[in-house]
Amino acid sequence: MALLLNDSDRNAWDAAGWVRGLVNAISSSTADFAGEALERLKKNADLASYSPHILHAYESQKQRRREAAFERPDWPKTVAALDNGPPATVADLHSLLVAQLRDARQRIQRTNTDIFKYFWNVDAYNRPEEPRPEEACRDALVDVIRPTLKPLGIAVEPEGHMAGDKRADMSVVIPGCKVLCEWKRDYHAKVWTAIEGQLERFYAHDPDAKGFGVFGVFWFGNKRPQMLPAPPNGMQRPQSADEMERMLIELTPAAMRHRLAVIVIDVSGDF
Repeated sequence: MALLLNDSDRNAWDAAGWVRGLVNAISSSTADFAGEALERLKKNADLASYSPHILHAYESQKQRRREAAFERPDWPKTVAALDNGPPATVADLHSLLVAQLRDARQRIQRTNTDIFKYFWNVDAYNRPEEPRPEEACRDALVDVIRPTLKPLGIAVEPEGHMAGDKRADMSVVIPGCKVLCEWKRDYHAKVWTAIEGQLERFYAHDPDAKGFGVFGVFWFGNKRPQMLPAPPNGMQRPQSADEMERMLIELTPAAMRHRLAVIVIDVSGDF
């Protein structure tokens, strides 16, 4: 307000300085909403003359946010992590979990034991009939990834109890660190909004999660019992699991993408 009330606010350069000061104030914050605000300012054509300053502020804010979120593990933990041991930080745990989920996705699609049928109710001839409930799909996925993570001292549990009696669909935990996951079937009514509406709002900011989380979707393909809900922003419904994953990533605010991962697992059997 001082910039508005002093005697030097009557010239164009005073207004320009005031705008730059506001941009700098936003950039000084390490909060995600500050990054989102600068992202919007970057795209605002009315602020084209301030573009170099806004771009510099945007990059500076990203750097501050990374530094604020960075955990510095001690040397024993660092050495153990580098030697393929347990993760040293929640960011390490998050990266490892995402890698394991991607590996599980490949196994579900490629092994000759038809792992994808774990996610379906089958008929007397072992043919998929209808998708299993989300909780059963989640449990099947836990069984797929748990044997790989358990030797590293990482516990994978099918439910994580949160504050306010909320329950995340899956928790992946080492002492002092956890990553919480939200899972949906591809035709769930809130599949397009759950990243921010559930994962970010209720789970990712658990003290041990430090903002990290995973949003996952089970893709059932053309045999799903109902149509996918319409995506927002006039987007067309995806035609594949890969396309749905790209769309969900695009819908995730850019400032959150380094800590909220998206993975869509094709369990349709149409490989």
